[in-house]
Amino acid sequence: MKTNSEILKKIKQARLIKEISQEQMAKKLMISSPTYSRFERGISKINIDLLQKISTILDVEFVLNPPSETLKNMVQEDNEPYLSIKDTNSLEEKIEAVVRLLEKQQKVNTMLLNHLKDLLKK
Repeated sequence: MKTNSEILKKIKQARLIKEISQEQMAKKLMISSPTYSRFERGISKINIDLLQKISTILDVEFVLNPPSETLKNMVQEDNEPYLSIKDTNSLEEKIEAVVRLLEKQQKVNTMLLNHLKDLLKK
């Protein structure tokens, strides 16, 4: 199970990979920069709608089905819905979605590794 900090680190990592500042994210989400910063640092709870917008902007999916305690603790209490693999009904579709997500993560890891290698060469 992922912890709040792991999920928030993934959000920050995806934002940095896309070279989007916290200020730019805040503008895209139509919230203040300090508010976004508090969400990303885990100081303030985030609502499901905002988390979905963040995942759309950063092109990442949060696959938590059924909802974990981590997500319940991370989001505001008034949100009954939880994040799941979108529009999937069968186990096979869910497995395929997870595989696609893992492939995306592998690409991100490769990009990060190459970036670190480039930095070490300098």
